[in-house]
Amino acid sequence: MKKVEHHVHEEEDKVFPQARQILGEQRMQTLTQSLQQAKSLALPSVQNSVPAQELGLGGNTTAASSVQPSV
Repeated sequence: MKKVEHHVHEEEDKVFPQARQILGEQRMQTLTQSLQQAKSLALPSVQNSVPAQELGLGGNTTAASSVQPSV
């Protein structure tokens, strides 16, 4: 579990900020939306589970809350 926590912290503290700096805010938002859609299609039962802010993605919504799987 400690390895997972270390990995999460590394992403939150290093990877996401670097990606935001390199890609810019607009591209990060586009990627966030794409990941939300993929998550909702792959794991519909996980929708509304992780706030986007906790993922370091910004916004006040839940990561998958605004994307509904197409049926």
